Amino acid sequence: MKKTTIALFTASILAGSAFVGFISTSWADKTDEPHTQVQTQQIAKDKATNKQVVNDKMFRNLKVADRTVQYTLTGEASVFEGSFQYAVKQGNQVVAKGFGTAAQGGPAWGKVSHTIKVPASRVASNQPLTLEVFEVNQENGKIINKVSIPMNAAKKVANNSAFRSMKLAPTAVQYAVKGEASVFEGTYQYAVKQGKQVVANGFGTASKGGPEWGTFTQHISIPVSKVSSKQALTLEMFEMDQESGKAVNKVVMPLPASPVGAGSAKVVPTTPAKPVKPTKPATPSTSGKKGDSNKAFRQVKQVGSVVTYTIKGEASLFEGTYNYAVKQGGKVVATGFGTASKGGPEWGTFTQAISIPANKLSGKQPLTLEMFEMDQESGKAINKVVMSLSTTPSKKVAGNKVFRQVKHVNTAMTYTVKGEANVFEGAYQYAVKQGNTVVAKGFGEASKGGPEWGTFTQKVTVPANKLSGKQPLTLEIFEVDQADGAIKNKMTIVLK
Repeated sequence: MKKTTIALFTASILAGSAFVGFISTSWADKTDEPHTQVQTQQIAKDKATNKQVVNDKMFRNLKVADRTVQYTLTGEASVFEGSFQYAVKQGNQVVAKGFGTAAQGGPAWGKVSHTIKVPASRVASNQPLTLEVFEVNQENGKIINKVSIPMNAAKKVANNSAFRSMKLAPTAVQYAVKGEASVFEGTYQYAVKQGKQVVANGFGTASKGGPEWGTFTQHISIPVSKVSSKQALTLEMFEMDQESGKAVNKVVMPLPASPVGAGSAKVVPTTPAKPVKPTKPATPSTSGKKGDSNKAFRQVKQVGSVVTYTIKGEASLFEGTYNYAVKQGGKVVATGFGTASKGGPEWGTFTQAISIPANKLSGKQPLTLEMFEMDQESGKAINKVVMSLSTTPSKKVAGNKVFRQVKHVNTAMTYTVKGEANVFEGAYQYAVKQGNTVVAKGFGEASKGGPEWGTFTQKVTVPANKLSGKQPLTLEIFEVDQADGAIKNKMTIVLK
């Protein structure tokens, strides 16, 4: 999840009484509604922010760092060059301000569609919020043609000589959650629930993978169209056990109603997920064209694979420029060039990634790498250094008078898989296995969320140092049931 934020629905939403109640509750400084979670563990206060934090064996210092309510302003404006300004006020206090542009400048009427974000940290007391939209007189700098719109009245429309059909609708509530995690490859998942209903979910990656502790900041957006009644929201953060498909090490904390607090953070033991029915692996396509399908994934197929070798070393070359060629037997399968950090006569460092499509390789003949410089006068390759390439990097170091400490440091296979998915919010996960060992995992997003079918292209990279023996690799692609954490609709294909 691409430093991983959920997509927002920005269409205008007419808020009913239930939603108005939710927004009013979110701004008001009220006591959190009762929660059914039990077994509070290691709750403390952040001395710097006075916010409550939660700690567990896989997550620590977990807290809500900020909260923002997002509104969409729509209408039409007839203003100089289409430019208008706005201010959000609570009483006489400005809590947010900015400017926007209509589709056309005056005297024509241009359409307005502008996003306004109000940080909860700037809102205090129970006073209502008001949006003021205006233009500024270019001669004297005074505010003119101001319209005011109460921010808790979604159906109200404001008009004057410069603005018409102006209305405001809340579209999303956004939370920023910070903390640390010690999870496999740094990957965690989350779900926001209102009662038992999942209103948002996703995944993210900490700065380091377990057993080290990595930091993360997760931005979570909840479209208001998915929120109903005054039930409190809870955030669940967890990791997935790749073998059983169960959610493990779950942390549960309420998302705050108060603008300035993080609420009471509670940890509950992970409820064992319902037994996962064994998923029969899909039969790999023999044609490589049709692809495999089930009710959530269809036309899934591997469309390519690339092997990448990483070479490091030092060079003392004219302008730092070198060339390379990879050969299998007498056939050239890859060529290119690179530049060291310094030009000769100084020694500069280089790191060169060399990618070779698997369909260019044949048989079991070994690969050799040739690195050299080109003589500027004759155009001939000179000062060539030759070294062998293999799946497992060698400790051997190559060099000559213009190259030194040249070594093969890493090998990885990258597979490209395409298909279509019909999954919640388009989010799916995958795991690459060699036998029962997970050698790579991750997540992706289709172009559309269910119930529509969206397309996806997923690149999966497997470092060679995680592989052992000659067992084949299989790719499992699946979705996760947010209610019980079980893997479902799993499809398995063989990677070649």
